[in-house]
Amino acid sequence: MYMTLMVQLAEIETEERLAVPLDLDLPIGRDFAVEFEPQEVVQANIDWAAALGADGVPLWYNSGSHGSQEENLAPMIDYVYDTYGPAGDDSVWVAPSDEIVSYALVRELAIVTVEVMDK
Repeated sequence: MYMTLMVQLAEIETEERLAVPLDLDLPIGRDFAVEFEPQEVVQANIDWAAALGADGVPLWYNSGSHGSQEENLAPMIDYVYDTYGPAGDDSVWVAPSDEIVSYALVRELAIVTVEVMDK
């Protein structure tokens, strides 16, 4: 099983998982494991993504599902909230895809200039 994640810096691949650089001109991959894998697998995917983030790799973990998956999504959302959200170590930003794409665009395209003025 491969899980596609979006990262800003470089491609990262381990034995079972792949994270690819964010390219806003390409379709964005999603991890649909929440639809058919046991919660332990979903949590392991999330933990892997969180570990990359803790190592300084900005990461977008894009999980999704189609149809009536509330009974599968609820435990995943609770796990993220309790482990990496405000109830946990508060290391993740959970946002809708449009906010993340907007953030990524600004981050990639913004030009920051610094000017030091003499007194």
